[in-house]
Amino acid sequence: MGRFIIAHLQDGRYAGTRILSESAARDMHRQHVTSHPKLAGFAYGFQEAFTNGERLLEHGGNVEGFSAQLSLIPSRGIGFFIASQHEPARLRDVVQAALLDHYFPAKKGEPPPVPITGYQERAPHFTGTYELNQFCHSCGPDRREYARVEVKANADGTISITGNPKPFIEVEPLFFQRTDGTGGAAFREDASGRVTLLAGDSWIVFERIK
Repeated sequence: MGRFIIAHLQDGRYAGTRILSESAARDMHRQHVTSHPKLAGFAYGFQEAFTNGERLLEHGGNVEGFSAQLSLIPSRGIGFFIASQHEPARLRDVVQAALLDHYFPAKKGEPPPVPITGYQERAPHFTGTYELNQFCHSCGPDRREYARVEVKANADGTISITGNPKPFIEVEPLFFQRTDGTGGAAFREDASGRVTLLAGDSWIVFERIK
């Protein structure tokens, strides 16, 4: 894995041998799709992530018994691979956060997000229960239930989303930013104006359910 990381950080070259063309390697690292222009998306084989002002390329996964993740910071020439037993720890996330906070701490004093006009009245429009949209849409009430989040409107016009320590505020129509200036969430409406989807970074999309 160390050799694989080095090859990616050198645009497809390892120890004098070229494994990928430079253009192909760079194309693998370029964003090709995203749920919203201000959200992290997908490259080829890698998910994007933005942490502490750094752009990361990652690919991880879990199976019964263990968890692993490869992370690259191409602009810094840095990469690392973490593998561990899976239940119940999230060691890969803890170690990655510790490395980034130590070597590339978040910048202080970022300006707070500026909400759009009427954001306080709009907040209740987004409330509801949203489920990861991998669920079966034709399996009936006994179907398997996937991860769910609740969106709640707060008295100050912000919204809270399950699992996020900070509330979000609408900075452009259907796009919210955390009140501390980090992270974002995008919503989508159907033709009738009903909110139907909630998107986070990369592949994570939740569908509003009744």
